[in-house]
Amino acid sequence: MLQAVPKKYLRNKTEWKYYVTWEMEDDYRNTLRNRQTSLGDAAQTSAQGLYYKGIALEYVPQMPAGYAMLAPANNLVYGLYRDITIEKDRVPKLRKTDFVNSLRTDCHFEDENAVAVASGYVGS
Repeated sequence: MLQAVPKKYLRNKTEWKYYVTWEMEDDYRNTLRNRQTSLGDAAQTSAQGLYYKGIALEYVPQMPAGYAMLAPANNLVYGLYRDITIEKDRVPKLRKTDFVNSLRTDCHFEDENAVAVASGYVGS
């Protein structure tokens, strides 16, 4: 993914993150553990953040299995349409109230060239 991003966007690597699944982060920790160094020990025994070539890894629970993304955080944008409705549905016999929220949202990239997405990871 790092090779796929145009180098003009990588001026400040501290702004970038690898957004990964739990399996990817765990496999990377195990790979570092196999190095038998203080970095390997720290990766296995601490909750410190991991880095690959100076870019932080961030676990994203909602990331689909096998996918990863490399992007600067300020390149990820979202929007909410302001016409939000909340409907109440009360069922007294069941002592239950359901609330239905209706809204429109969207998310995208500020600059589509400053992101790389990979798929097909099946583990090590």
